[in-house]
Amino acid sequence: MTATATVPSSPVDLVSPEVVADPLSVFNELRRTSDIWWLERHKAWLLVGYDVVREALSHENFSTDNITPLQRHLSEEERERFRPAAELLSGWMIFNDPPTHTALRGPVRAAFTPRAVQRLEESTTRLVEELLERVDPGSGFDLVQEIAYPLPAIVIANLLGVPVDRHTEFQRWSRYLGALVMGKVSRKDAWDRALKAAQDFESLFSQMIEERREQPTEDLVSALVHGAPEDGTLTEKQLIGACSLLLFGGHETTTSLLTTASYHLLGRPDRQAQLKRDPQTAIEEILRYEGPSKIVVRRVREDAEWHGAPMKQGQPVFCSIMAGNHDPRQFEDPDELKLDRQPNRHLTFGWGLHFCLGSQLARMEARILLPRLFDRYPDLELAVPREELQWQPTIVGRTLRALPVRGGGKA
Repeated sequence: MTATATVPSSPVDLVSPEVVADPLSVFNELRRTSDIWWLERHKAWLLVGYDVVREALSHENFSTDNITPLQRHLSEEERERFRPAAELLSGWMIFNDPPTHTALRGPVRAAFTPRAVQRLEESTTRLVEELLERVDPGSGFDLVQEIAYPLPAIVIANLLGVPVDRHTEFQRWSRYLGALVMGKVSRKDAWDRALKAAQDFESLFSQMIEERREQPTEDLVSALVHGAPEDGTLTEKQLIGACSLLLFGGHETTTSLLTTASYHLLGRPDRQAQLKRDPQTAIEEILRYEGPSKIVVRRVREDAEWHGAPMKQGQPVFCSIMAGNHDPRQFEDPDELKLDRQPNRHLTFGWGLHFCLGSQLARMEARILLPRLFDRYPDLELAVPREELQWQPTIVGRTLRALPVRGGGKA
């Protein structure tokens, strides 16, 4: 496909090292010419303007089913082999449109209301203090592995009712599934790893679902099992998929938020002071400035021209949340991190029906951790030059692989 009179095309590769290192510069440069681009390398539409991104996230002609198209790239033999992984991911509400999306979302909505999340603050605060007590800034440590990963992993494991001591296993399974979800290049390798992860998730949750059917508890797995429609709308596979999504989504994106926020606060006492004065406003700005996701993927349902773009059925639509959040038509000085920015109508948690259910939980964990981290270790700084930090090479996510830090000890 070539560019049209109104929609240009670009050869940019979103997983090339230079774009992975600095995607915002690329998005900003593209937006200066057009809000919509055809990406020759990815055979996909890229949206980089705030208004078109927000509209696309809730547009009826853009589907969230990204699993079916993925399978089309596999041979018949491969599709059969990897069917368990596809079935698991097909049970994720983020890959479903109504009415299945509605049925999967309904039973867990109550667990993520502001009031429900508030009930978790005391236990989360205790966990934060325990994690901070364990690290030794004088010797240095990886903030991802020691704090930013275990905090949300343990919180969501407790909420679901899964064994907390297995969180390192969940991390591995989530990483393998994330290779598909986040859009890595090595598709066959991604499917191989996702298959193993799907089998592990299925083994864990099929047993838990069976137990909760007989003896429900106060955990989220019980809520999903007993809140599902009685008419059989949700299959066993969908229930297992829903549980695995909650475990995956409950810690992967929050880990990214906690890591990136710490990265932007390290060695900046001025920013740390602003954070402590008004954590809620500061965290919203960090979410806008560099949130856990660069892109949300949709698929065109039916052939249609949209804002001058001749979109064909099945084509991917890359809705760049990062680009939208830096659109100068919506945000003044968008490329500046202003921790007192208000209002702040960012798109980091999505828009419309698929607005992130776990947004309040992620905000709460950041609000509790970040001020305490810099209260306890105010001299914490990067242990390596910033240019040596590596970002995960994915289309969708914006995640640091590691964040090595060191400092002068407790305040």
